[in-house]
Amino acid sequence: MTKPKVMSINYSEEIPEDSAIVLYRLIEKLILESLPLDPHMIGLFVEESMNEFKNK
Repeated sequence: MTKPKVMSINYSEEIPEDSAIVLYRLIEKLILESLPLDPHMIGLFVEESMNEFKNK
């Protein structure tokens, strides 16, 4: 059994968009690590994730 990692995240009201992106990418990484190693599923997830911030 692996020891869980502890992380602290601070949200900055001075740069809320950047803080939101960092938080989103952290959640994205956790989801990617929990997905099966099927390249098709990972590709679909990453493609949708990239579209999330494309127009911002």
